[in-house]
Formats: sequence, structure tokens, C-alpha cells
Amino acid sequence: MPPDAAKSRRYAELDALRGIAVFLMIAYHALFDFSYFFAFHIPFGLEAWSFLPPIIASIFLGLVGMSAAISWQRTPPSLRMGKTLRRAAVLLGGACVITAVTWILEPEGPILFGILHLIGVGVFLLLPFYKLGKWNVLAGFAFVLISAAMRYTYATTLLLVPLGITPVAYTALDYYPVFPWFGVILIGTGLAHLLYIPERRNFLHRADIAYPRALTWAGRHAFFLYFIHQPLLLGLLSAVVLLTSR
Repeated sequence: MPPDAAKSRRYAELDALRGIAVFLMIAYHALFDFSYFFAFHIPFGLEAWSFLPPIIASIFLGLVGMSAAISWQRTPPSLRMGKTLRRAAVLLGGACVITAVTWILEPEGPILFGILHLIGVGVFLLLPFYKLGKWNVLAGFAFVLISAAMRYTYATTLLLVPLGITPVAYTALDYYPVFPWFGVILIGTGLAHLLYIPERRNFLHRADIAYPRALTWAGRHAFFLYFIHQPLLLGLLSAVVLLTSR
């Protein structure tokens, strides 16, 4: 498919919403880096901003589910598995890089199952759920409820970390286990069937809305920005600290 044709098949409102999540992520990580790595005081303290990560993650993961369902519906059946394998390879490859880097730089709390790990695994976990269509909304809430029941379940091994069952003292800089967070992906998948499949609902088709280009661009390049924003932030903040300390 020509690039222009592929771009025309995207939904600008979803790209813009993902772009909002990208900019919120960058803003929060700037606050986090100032506080965690440079011991700078930030307005109200880092704890006051702790509401942002779950909101950002919920937007990202809900959109993962929506985009996956839309892509699955558009892709010819004979090509679906190959597309799934390629997507998972890219995501899990990136996740392994993040694990390796954080294990070296932050051995006390390496990222063993962060949001990228979840999305990569979620690509496979979604396969049997596509047939549920809009009922994935209920399946997603079931994952959330199961997670609540597992709240005080602990393990003596790290092997159950992907499921949300950890050792008592487990810590990580980024942790999004299957329970409950795959449930958010499923909710997004169900919403895609309610709002976009078999076709986009009329009230979402707003030609009169001109979404800011920065938002739609960030939404289309979220994976790339996820990877580069922290090195860029740390480099920029290090330069600011160095210059102001002279």
C-alpha cells in the first residue's frame, strides 16, 4: 500500500489522543528525572504527580487494543499471523533492550515486565479474544477484577512477575503486568468494535476538527519517541545541571 494511502486509513482522533499521552509521558518523566536522578525539588513533590502514570498507561494500552482490533479487521486473514509475529518481534526486541539497559544502570530495580513487554506479549494474548468483539469490554473488566483478588498474593520467584505476582519486596522503575493491565488492552479492543468496526461511527468523523500536527505526528511515532525521549531528557537535564553549577 502506498504511504499516502496508508496514512489516509489512519484515524486522526486516535493519533491525536496517543500524541497527548506521549507529551504527558515526556512531561512526567522530566519531573521524575529531576527528582530521582538529580535530587531536585519539583512542585508539590513527585508523589503529587503519581496520578499521571496510570492515566498515561491507560490511554496507551486502550489505544493498543483499539488499533490492534482495527488492524486485525482490515488485514486479510492469510496475512494476519505474519503481521502479528513481526509486530511482536519489534516490541519484544525493544523490551529486551530496555531490560538489559536498566539491569546495567539500575540493578536494584530493573524493568523486567514494563509496558513494552506487556504490549509485545499482549499481541499474542489478543489472538483468541478477537472473536469476542465488543464483549472484550467485559473480558477486560474481568482481568481487572481478578487482579484485585490477587492483590495480596506473593511469590518467592520472579517467574510470576508477568502475571502480577511478585516477591514481597519487588520494585521496578516500570511495571505493567498482565493482571490488570492486559484488561485495559481488552477494553480498548471492545471499544474498537463499538466505535470503529465495521466502520467508524458518524459522530467520530469530524472533518471540522483540525488536530494539531504535533499531536498527530507524535501519535504516529509513539514507539520511536518512547525509545528516545529518556536519553534525550537525561542528556538535556545533565547539560542544564552542568551549566547552572558553574
